[in-house]
Amino acid sequence: MNLLAARATRSPIGLDLGTRAIKAAQGVRGRHGFRVTASVSLARLDTGPALSARDAERLGPALVRAGFRGRTLAAALPSELTLHANIDLPARGSKAPLDEIAASELARASRAGAADLVCAHWPIATAPAGEACPSRAVGAELTRIQALLDSLEQVKPGAGPLVPLALDTGPWALVRCLAPWLGEHEDVTVIADVGWRRCALTIVHGRRIIYDRLAPGIGLEPLREAIARDLAASPEAVDRLLQRLEDGSAPDVAGEIARAAVRRQGGQLAQEVERSLRFAAEMGARGAYRLILVGGGASAAMAEAVTPPLEGLAEVRRATPADLVGCPAGWPAAPRREAAEDAASGSDPAQPTRHGVAGHPGADPGLLCAIGLAMRMDR
Repeated sequence: MNLLAARATRSPIGLDLGTRAIKAAQGVRGRHGFRVTASVSLARLDTGPALSARDAERLGPALVRAGFRGRTLAAALPSELTLHANIDLPARGSKAPLDEIAASELARASRAGAADLVCAHWPIATAPAGEACPSRAVGAELTRIQALLDSLEQVKPGAGPLVPLALDTGPWALVRCLAPWLGEHEDVTVIADVGWRRCALTIVHGRRIIYDRLAPGIGLEPLREAIARDLAASPEAVDRLLQRLEDGSAPDVAGEIARAAVRRQGGQLAQEVERSLRFAAEMGARGAYRLILVGGGASAAMAEAVTPPLEGLAEVRRATPADLVGCPAGWPAAPRREAAEDAASGSDPAQPTRHGVAGHPGADPGLLCAIGLAMRMDR
């Protein structure tokens, strides 16, 4: 018997730099799978793909208070930095320099300099022996990656700075976390990451990403603006209404107006999903279709709104951490959050507060990317 095999292995800190918030998660992998041990959500003071000095200074102590351990880090490459394209590469048995060709093709598609690109690629379809292989290439300019890594090294949770272990992409982190829900080899899953300003769609064939793109106009900000316009209400009042809509306690008239706005977004999202599924079918996918909603805007109301337009075409599921990984019984009633508005209002930023439409972190779809990053155990 190997006693070491039963010992839980602590994950790196998974860090997701969102438009409005920084989300982090950490866990352990043991005999019963992956279990989250710490999570935090920190409202950003400064936006941008890199972490500002002000946000880095706040993040270190926030990690310590939330119970994170160690300094190794797996971070997501922000979408603003990411370049991607579908390309054709020579057959893998051709002895061609595939990495160099992929970087050159990605540079051509994105109008960047090939010499300054860090690139990864993978096949997205099976090609006959000796023929070019359809592939997906993803990368970023080295100078911009280095600026991001330098900004992350400003974070000091304790004795020293964070040590970047891996730089991943948000879509691959989500695929890692959602793996139990991705079905069979021929199935197609559209992962809709509903964020603040936009929705990022990732099309997955089996467990392989074949495409990802943005769906503009679908997100919490446009939804909030639409409801504020319909009700002549302040953004703060709309936030409270959305929370009550999720809790099932929204007033009848205002609640119906909010639900109508959510249904409009759900209809938009359904159209985008149908386009993505048609693309997958053109790529030769023949399995079952499904849509998985994640991200801070993936409310139960949105899942309810997008289901009828996709009935008979795709199964719709809304993912939360509690659905996919172990959640400790002592997980607080809401994720820790330190926000600029907390300081402005005089409230204690170290006290747990409700976050977005989710509340309890085990029910927060916005944490899934950070959890998927933490699941990178390749130290």
